[in-house]
Amino acid sequence: MLRRIVASFSLLILSVLWFSSSHAASDGTSYERIVSLAPSVTEILFALGAGDRVVGVTTYCDYPDEAKTKPKVGGYTEHNLEAIVSQRPDLVILTPNRGSKFTYEKLKQLGLEMMVVPFYSLDDLINSFELIGEKTGNVEPAKAIKYQLLEVVNRIREKSLGRPHQKVAFVSWRTPLVVPGRGTLENDVIGLAGGSGITSGRSLHYPKLSVEAFFAQDPDLIIDAASHGRDISLTEQKELVKKFWSQYPELRAVKSNQVYLFKENVYSVPGPRTVRLVRAMDAILDPETSPENEYYERIQF
Repeated sequence: MLRRIVASFSLLILSVLWFSSSHAASDGTSYERIVSLAPSVTEILFALGAGDRVVGVTTYCDYPDEAKTKPKVGGYTEHNLEAIVSQRPDLVILTPNRGSKFTYEKLKQLGLEMMVVPFYSLDDLINSFELIGEKTGNVEPAKAIKYQLLEVVNRIREKSLGRPHQKVAFVSWRTPLVVPGRGTLENDVIGLAGGSGITSGRSLHYPKLSVEAFFAQDPDLIIDAASHGRDISLTEQKELVKKFWSQYPELRAVKSNQVYLFKENVYSVPGPRTVRLVRAMDAILDPETSPENEYYERIQF
């Protein structure tokens, strides 16, 4: 009899300990099997301390290194519904893109809990930390990451006041030329640092520009991020950038050697590392920044 009482009491203690260590959302729900369908979501989950509860990611989720070991459930826009369901998720988090609407509707029909988090703009990113943190029960880490980024954003916004106005072309693709427009993270960061994106007046997030349209804008400086994230060295990236823009020596930015290339781990997916993108843009637009820095290379023609 005594043994049974002790055993029952021990079981009760273990149950209480398990419950107290589980991660409850703001509504009291606990999510222990999370599938992430976006690299930004995956990176944030790991940064919040929820990486151990991630049971599925996309083939593009490669940061941090632990994310590479998680089961793959498709690409960024082409999701494998069977693979997702096989992980028995209690929460699936995705971001709006051309493939996510279909995935959302199908998984919703199966009764899975879904969460959609946009990452278009800087404000979207700032808000995403607490949105995901509240949903997964990681509120305090989410607040810490959010306010760390906000502190840098506010400091650079104040620092950039009074800087000479410069027209910036942030090139995310070369053929065709794609330059992030209004409402995108890239354009927001340019404005934050005191510049003006050449496509900020366009309604499309990522408009394609003809060479003629690009020349009509004739930016003061060009940030070429088209090769960033590819599996090639910085030296190879520099050669590609120099070869491409050497075709257009009449451009103001080329004539004045104002073409820039980010160093490794600066222009990543929206997430905790975006603080480096903000600092890099500030460094590029700050006339007092030393040419020797950790954020970018300046191309000489």
